[in-house]
Amino acid sequence: MPLLGVQGYIARQLFSICEFHSNGECVMRRGSYEELVPAEDFVECISGRIVADSFWKKWSGVKLRSYQMDVQRFCIPPLHDFLIQVWSEGKLIPHAKSSQGFGEDKLKTGMASVISNAFTCQCAVRSPVRVTHIYLEPKKFKEVAIDVFDRHVEEINLRNILCAEDPYLANIASQLELEAAGFGVGEKIFIDTLRIQASIHLLRSYAKIDFHENLCSGLFNVAHRRRIEEYVLQELSRPILLEQLAGLLNLSVFQFCRRFRATFGMPPHAWLIKQRVAWAKERLRQGGTPLKEIAMDAGFSDQSHMTRMFRRLIGMTPGEYRSHFHDRAL
Repeated sequence: MPLLGVQGYIARQLFSICEFHSNGECVMRRGSYEELVPAEDFVECISGRIVADSFWKKWSGVKLRSYQMDVQRFCIPPLHDFLIQVWSEGKLIPHAKSSQGFGEDKLKTGMASVISNAFTCQCAVRSPVRVTHIYLEPKKFKEVAIDVFDRHVEEINLRNILCAEDPYLANIASQLELEAAGFGVGEKIFIDTLRIQASIHLLRSYAKIDFHENLCSGLFNVAHRRRIEEYVLQELSRPILLEQLAGLLNLSVFQFCRRFRATFGMPPHAWLIKQRVAWAKERLRQGGTPLKEIAMDAGFSDQSHMTRMFRRLIGMTPGEYRSHFHDRAL
């Protein structure tokens, strides 16, 4: 799909996936959609044109696309992402049908629709209208929910609302659209902030959440501690990232760090340095392995890094520690 200009304006797109029978029912030309539809394919469901687009920017966890829509009926297919729609610049009388009970309603400019992923419905646009879509990736949305509720989240469903007076979502849509049109300083951080704000707002106002039966306590259990310790010992000679440790327990980095500190009494990086020093001390007691080799095997960046950590934690250099140990042995 070619992109024309920094505003993301592309040529008119005619809908090709959805078509309607004479009784008003919508059918999908590609079949029953056994798989969820990616956000980028939604343009094929409508008659209109894209007037703002963030897809080419590869934002993390969120996408934006604004459409100028003609008079039409259209289907919202079962999307992979959670969908926020913010309506403006026109009069819309949507007509929605679904197995989950959408009724007929009216929208005013600036009002929002909130639609859960995998949900389908039908709408009728009675006059040209502009709509902004915000697509939230389920994985990132779930990570925010875990951090917010401090519990393992099994499933998130939104209370599919077609007509909501929600200036908060309208403001987020406006800011995302401005970012999609240019290259602002700190864009990545700003977009992540807006994504998290939108996610928290949905969780507060529209979400139905199923939690895992086993609540996340404030501490790691014995099995979790053993898993962390075994992994660190196995990977000690390499750089170890927080994302890797958190992934062992299916936690976000934020949640992992909080539980880690509560369990071990120190942040992960401080504990990891202690493990490297403890392992190096054991090697130093065993004999004459060169200090440089011990430093590399223990995961220090170099010998001087190991020396600094030894001074900080035990008050002597590795060489002094080795001499002190052997003098005591004699």
